[in-house]
Amino acid sequence: MDFLEEQVHPSLYELAWDAEKELPQISIPNEVVEKILKPDLARRFEVYSGLFEKDKLGLDSYTVLRGDNTWGFGDILSPAESNFPDYSTWSVSHTDNSPFCFSATMYVILSVLTHLQPEEREKLEGKNTLPSKLVEISGMSVGRGKSAISVNIYRGSKEWLDANSSKRILAVKEAMYAVYNKNSGWQHKEYEFRAEVRDDGRPNLACPGDCCCLGAAYNEQWDGLRPWIEMHSHNMDSPDQQYCHFVGLSVMADEIRKFNTK
Repeated sequence: MDFLEEQVHPSLYELAWDAEKELPQISIPNEVVEKILKPDLARRFEVYSGLFEKDKLGLDSYTVLRGDNTWGFGDILSPAESNFPDYSTWSVSHTDNSPFCFSATMYVILSVLTHLQPEEREKLEGKNTLPSKLVEISGMSVGRGKSAISVNIYRGSKEWLDANSSKRILAVKEAMYAVYNKNSGWQHKEYEFRAEVRDDGRPNLACPGDCCCLGAAYNEQWDGLRPWIEMHSHNMDSPDQQYCHFVGLSVMADEIRKFNTK
């Protein structure tokens, strides 16, 4: 085992899937919410609310997180029952009238949590007890014709990927299929969706579009130089496609956690 495998990369949020409501969820440790997320969102309210060209994107107004309220652009984040002790959980919806609300809201959250400064991390008393990262969204684009998404898959996911090598992941595909058809208003065929692990352990997701997919390049391998592999989107042009892949990642994170706790 090399030294990178022994390093801990604490996760500041968890993605999950509510199968009953067919909604993805994001769960954040309460300490992170109170000490970092809420203060940042309140302090930079004017910045975040004016970050995007609302008229061009058709964005609804931005609501800041204060307590047990719905928040985000278009109030797409709704409080939900948490499956993680001492975490706050929100269901992440996708509105037909303003689909960019999802992209813009997640962009704001990731801006706060993904690039946490060392002095901010030191505020967290429980920083050494947070679980290791599994699936991390490292970047998102917001705009017409540019709805890209980038993802890091960490070493804690490797055994699950190895166990599912050369397999289709039906739970992921079925969720993507159901959500995309519901949001788009079209009845796309199931074969237009893909969720699989390649024979070399690289995950790959796809939904309807001009080869719209999210995957890892052929040379992306755990080689001891870093503790993750990168996934990048291809021809992801709409927030509907972006949300569909977010759903796939949320289900995949759930499947990995179930496997790891067997």
